[in-house]
Amino acid sequence: MAGYVKADRQRVPGSTVLQVVARDCPVTHRYAEVCQQYDPHTGQVLWCPFMYGLRITRQIWHRYEARTPEQAAGFCATADDSPEETYRVMCLRQSSTDTEVGAIDRR
Repeated sequence: MAGYVKADRQRVPGSTVLQVVARDCPVTHRYAEVCQQYDPHTGQVLWCPFMYGLRITRQIWHRYEARTPEQAAGFCATADDSPEETYRVMCLRQSSTDTEVGAIDRR
């Protein structure tokens, strides 16, 4: 079942890497699962395999909607750190024994 998951944008301490983390991952039911990770220096964008889009709003106004990792990374890089901005991850909300949750490169 697909749907929207509330998320937060954060910077990895001591780096320029930006992450979008789920407030409550529907697959693992944990806080702060990394849905997207973007490194502005390398341009590398990683998405959780269950993520298929990102929506950013400011107060009640829709600002951006991304359907590709590159679009979402661009929006996150240019967005400010305003508390009025809210993030929602478009997520498939299902589990799979062959797929690991998260956007962190575990190689």
